[in-house]
Amino acid sequence: MSRPLAAFLLLMVMSGCVPQAFTLVTPGAVTVGSVTIQVEAGWNEVNPAYVAYLRKGGATWTRDGLLLNRIIVVPSTAAGEPLFKEPKASAAYPKFRADMLPHEVAAFVESSLTKIAGEGEVLATSSNLRPARYGDAPGIVFDISLSFADAPEQRGVVGAFVIDDQLSFVAYLGAHPYYSERDRSRGEAIVASARRIAT
Repeated sequence: MSRPLAAFLLLMVMSGCVPQAFTLVTPGAVTVGSVTIQVEAGWNEVNPAYVAYLRKGGATWTRDGLLLNRIIVVPSTAAGEPLFKEPKASAAYPKFRADMLPHEVAAFVESSLTKIAGEGEVLATSSNLRPARYGDAPGIVFDISLSFADAPEQRGVVGAFVIDDQLSFVAYLGAHPYYSERDRSRGEAIVASARRIAT
């Protein structure tokens, strides 16, 4: 790195021009868009500026760093929209359909996670698909595994439900084996606590 560039970056940091990367999430009921979630202490919200895939209104939290564990919340995806932000129009991310069956939602999530992680670099696999309830709304929950070509495997759990033709999505992912197992119960509790609120 050149000295002028290093000096410029240092000046930006000192002047507060670089956005803060993490903000502590207050324990209790946390609202993300049209979804409320119960959160325990220890999670930090990642500034959206550092999460390229995150759509407006969504959130990403971590306890120890994004490569080790994360919660992803996408409160509402309408029919015809992708789950995550497309880097460009030609990226051709899969689009949600309101009439998707449970196994199709799981496949939609698999494809969406593959897109943001890099096609050819990761294999996303869902398993143990089962029904769940999110307040009064029926939905699904399933296990997810991301196998990378050059990084530790990530495992976790995904919850999803549809209200008024909009998909709500909450996922927990952790580096396997240590973080995926250590935080699994925390992640499952957060996913299970998701509820759609009136907007």
